[in-house]
Amino acid sequence: MSNTSRRTSVTYPNGRVVNLGYGSSDSIDDLFSLVKSAAISGESGNKVDYTRVGLGRFVKISYPQPGVEMSMIPPGGESEGDSGDPYDGYDRFGRVQEMRWQSSSTGTPIDAWQWGYNEASNRTWKKNLVAASGQDESYGYDGLYQVIRDAVGTLNTNRTAIGGVPGEEEDFAYDPTGNWLGYRRDANGSMIINQTRSNNQDNQLTEIDGSSILLSYDRAGNATKTAPGTNGDWSKSYQPVWDAWNRLVEVKDETGASVQKNAYDGLSRRITKEASSVVTHTYWSDRWKPLEERIGSATTAARSYLWGERPGHRDELILRDRDTDGNGSLDERLYVTMDYFNGTAILNTSGTILERYAYSAFGVRWIMAADFTPRSTSSHAWDFGFQGQFRDNETGWSNYGYRFYVPLLGRWINRDPIGEDGSIVGLYTFSYNDSTNKFDRFGLWTCVPCDDQCQGCFPQPGDREECLADCRNAKLSMNCGGGGKPGGGRGGGKPLGGGGGGGHSPFSECFINCMAYHRADIAMGALGVSLLVAPLPVKPLFGKGVSKGGISGPIWTTIPSMMSFGGGRGMRLFGRAAAPLGAALAAGSAGYLEGLAISCAHICVFDPTLF
Repeated sequence: MSNTSRRTSVTYPNGRVVNLGYGSSDSIDDLFSLVKSAAISGESGNKVDYTRVGLGRFVKISYPQPGVEMSMIPPGGESEGDSGDPYDGYDRFGRVQEMRWQSSSTGTPIDAWQWGYNEASNRTWKKNLVAASGQDESYGYDGLYQVIRDAVGTLNTNRTAIGGVPGEEEDFAYDPTGNWLGYRRDANGSMIINQTRSNNQDNQLTEIDGSSILLSYDRAGNATKTAPGTNGDWSKSYQPVWDAWNRLVEVKDETGASVQKNAYDGLSRRITKEASSVVTHTYWSDRWKPLEERIGSATTAARSYLWGERPGHRDELILRDRDTDGNGSLDERLYVTMDYFNGTAILNTSGTILERYAYSAFGVRWIMAADFTPRSTSSHAWDFGFQGQFRDNETGWSNYGYRFYVPLLGRWINRDPIGEDGSIVGLYTFSYNDSTNKFDRFGLWTCVPCDDQCQGCFPQPGDREECLADCRNAKLSMNCGGGGKPGGGRGGGKPLGGGGGGGHSPFSECFINCMAYHRADIAMGALGVSLLVAPLPVKPLFGKGVSKGGISGPIWTTIPSMMSFGGGRGMRLFGRAAAPLGAALAAGSAGYLEGLAISCAHICVFDPTLF
């Protein structure tokens, strides 16, 4: 840490040191403690560089070593978009409409897409700008913004649908609480799957095509049998085994043979996985990011990961180093490109694409060569992908932290540890059945990207900027709301899905109080005042910033509560005039807040009475 309480380096278990840079002295990045670059000690040059407009909007992410960059700026000769500025990657509402990974020197795109939206800001299509054909996507929604159709192929001229017969198409039907009632998948016009599903009042999947033989749950709501089984076979099932804390400790196949065994630390992070008699040890950062993996009793890393530092993008992977021959040396380095959510391609240090990835609406992965030719398996043991999560090759499930997600089922296999705080629809529902627009955080709650959450009309000048600042501050605290649009519906942007109810659940109350309690030291250091003063009438002095409106109390108990985003606009610490101070607070303590929020979430999942 530096004397401004910002993180300057991270030391890995194997001794690797990643240094974080904040730009030149007195630059905007430096003054607001915004990470400008990341470098590995002992290696030449930065591994990633960031370029922003203002405090939060990224317009360029550069990988100097392979000579590749993600740019929101149109290539030379192209006209500007409708946003009124040169950053045509964003539309006039601040939504991402185009992302281009391209050669830094020539501007030639290597991985690039465009998106279209409907009036509710749901993505309705995605166009691949590199593939000649067959890699575009079209989405349809019901009145609750749940995905009801996902088609892959080549978009028609008006980009309203896939032209002709889609190469892949999925159709979904839901009950009123978001459980799947039907699922159909077609390939090139031929039906592959046409399922009916039944669910009980606990949102548990009880029947597929009228049969319950492959499904069962224990009394805690954990699946003890779940389809599909080995290799995605719907006639088989896996048999998950759980510990007393509802953590997945083993997976067995339909014969009872062990497929995978897991062990966890006290924070519920998986620290060992055993599969095919190979034990993998994972070492985590305080932000729940895996830093390195070791095999068996080895004292050297088999894999090492470098992570990005964009606020709100906890799962932004930059590169992976791997020991390919087991000799203790990391001899392979692969960089990854990402679209809005997902890992989409890997490239070597020369900037050559080696492999590409695409995903269905609910995360089923397709692997392709650089020329988009399908592959059955990855040629580089690549398992990072959908929503920035790691996929277990043994099962095809994704480890989000507190829960495992099954893409072929489109749902979780155990209850949300924080109950209805994580989702006001089903306790097993994934991302409100809208993972084309939303993403899940740790298997606990669903998030909406800030640019989407804050689009639309605002009554006063500056309200959108304030919404963005509040949203990003909240996301730094992982308090990213129920995934709803501002002002109502699906949590309405309230903390932890508490919208519309006028109060906080035990988990929400615990999380807010825990964050407020531990963030007091940030407030004291940033404001440069002693907060241990006599009680003051808080509401008349600070207006809407109080977490529990109308109370009076010591200022040292209320300032952190206001900053916790629990009771309104956190940037109204001292009214609108203090917004720059709030932004500086949020940016300068980003790393601290994220680690703190993870700890508070863990505490409150298991005992919401502690705060």
